[in-house]
Amino acid sequence: MPVTEGIEMLNMIMQSIRSDERLQLLQLEDNSGMTILHHAACVSATNIIEVILESVSEEECYVLLSTHDSGGCTPIQLACFYKHRSLDVMIRLTTEETWYRALLVPDGRGCTPLHASAFCGQTKVIKSISNSLSAQHLRRLLRKTDRVGHTPLRTAEKGHNRAAAELLQEYQTIALIDIALQQTDETGTEY
Repeated sequence: MPVTEGIEMLNMIMQSIRSDERLQLLQLEDNSGMTILHHAACVSATNIIEVILESVSEEECYVLLSTHDSGGCTPIQLACFYKHRSLDVMIRLTTEETWYRALLVPDGRGCTPLHASAFCGQTKVIKSISNSLSAQHLRRLLRKTDRVGHTPLRTAEKGHNRAAAELLQEYQTIALIDIALQQTDETGTEY
């Protein structure tokens, strides 16, 4: 069966079943604890990710994005690790609030997707995640610590990923400036 026919069939199935049945179907796990969204994230099957995320509510989207496989990884973490394009589709099809909540979900080691990307020095992924969030959400995510108390910036430094550390420092500064400017606009104070 050609890929486009398979995608069309998946879309028809998603649209033809009730919402609760759809979520149950999408939460089915294989022997490794991976859902269809986990697999799609690993192989950058963006068309499958689109069908899945477009067929569920925002809360169901959060549930699917924050589900751990048996290795403790969420689909977002796998998308960060394997393929950048999968991540871009997830960002595009999720509201910022849902996306932010899902980014806070740690893996089995207590690391967020930003921690893992920082450790591996994946600057494109760091940029995608950082640019997808408001200044307040980004600042909170940058301050999130793993189980040993490390922020993503510290994780990049620990992994000797200078480019990632510099990028995270830059985003931290930008977020702080944006927040200060917003507060200035709200109070009407000029500097």
